[in-house]
Amino acid sequence: MKNKDSVSVFEVLSGIDVTSKYAKKGKLDYLSWAWAWAYVKKHYPDVQRTVYETEEGRNYFHDNRTAWVKVGVTIEGIEHIDYLPIMNTQGRYTSKSLETITSFDVNTTIQRSTVKVLALHGLGIGAYVGEDLVDLDNDESPKIKAPVVSKKKDDRPTGDPLKDIMKLQEGLKAGRTWEQMIPWLKKTYEDLTIEEFKSKIDG
Repeated sequence: MKNKDSVSVFEVLSGIDVTSKYAKKGKLDYLSWAWAWAYVKKHYPDVQRTVYETEEGRNYFHDNRTAWVKVGVTIEGIEHIDYLPIMNTQGRYTSKSLETITSFDVNTTIQRSTVKVLALHGLGIGAYVGEDLVDLDNDESPKIKAPVVSKKKDDRPTGDPLKDIMKLQEGLKAGRTWEQMIPWLKKTYEDLTIEEFKSKIDG
């Protein structure tokens, strides 16, 4: 059995079952920042979080329309960073306009971003993919197959009489009858034209 020192941070944290600590918000499952931080501190006491600030010392960034936070977490010398928009959390999730953002919104987004960046390290990442993690080292893991796209040939005359007469001749030589070929011709040509084709080939 592997000990913690012989496996990666991701292996350790993604192996922790945090589903019993999930809470429901709307249709989404989420892990409280307090639980997430407690789990990680228990395994990696030296974990460090960085809430990045602007040159002016503001703990969020903006483009004069909307805003976002930038949070980094470093575990055993590896830092992952998450950028998370400051959003409306009631109803449809949309970015809040800059003029409506409060300090409470910023603080809430920082805590949510902390949980997301801990998921980048492995903790609770299943909540973001919508299902349990697949063991990537297990040869019996389900394989995702690319969808098969059916390319159906357009079975219509080209509209070029010379080309279509050649196709007619090929079909007749292959044993097809005029009764079988006429419905195909009617997809493009009128009855008079079809009779002209027939007289040219049979004549």
